[in-house]
Amino acid sequence: VAHWQAERCLAATEGETCTACVRHCPTKAISQVDGKRVLDQEKCIGCGACEHYCPARPKAAMSVEGRA
Repeated sequence: VAHWQAERCLAATEGETCTACVRHCPTKAISQVDGKRVLDQEKCIGCGACEHYCPARPKAAMSVEGRA
């Protein structure tokens, strides 16, 4: 499942208009509400697209972990 780290997100910390994670999620599990990323864990398939396309470096603002 995907997790959002606001402290790494360019939109949250730098005021950038980045929506890479929202645009690239194939199941539309990520939405943007008031500049924050909202994740629908039921829709998330853990594909990692959000983490891959996130431009934040050295670590992406999105991370994907396996379900417990």
